[in-house]
Amino acid sequence: VKPKREQWFWRFLVTGFPSKIPLLKKWLFRFYNNFTTTINKTISTSDRFELKTVKSQILTLRHEEVHIKQAKRYSFPIFALLYLFFPLPIGFAYARA
Repeated sequence: VKPKREQWFWRFLVTGFPSKIPLLKKWLFRFYNNFTTTINKTISTSDRFELKTVKSQILTLRHEEVHIKQAKRYSFPIFALLYLFFPLPIGFAYARA
């Protein structure tokens, strides 16, 4: 578990991403500040994660752990494809459980 502020990838997306599309930049900034994300085996938390209750933090980390297990089970490339390109609700969003 690492804060996004300590990872070059997330800092680049928000500060160095060469985007001339203000809406995309705004969305990335919101994503960076509000969401916990898992890429491969790394859980990346926002600064606001520390402001949550301990119970909420545990629930979030348990949810992200599900994604780590899924990536391990299906292999990271297949899991990434399922998660990113098939985000359908109710039974169809298999990788988003």
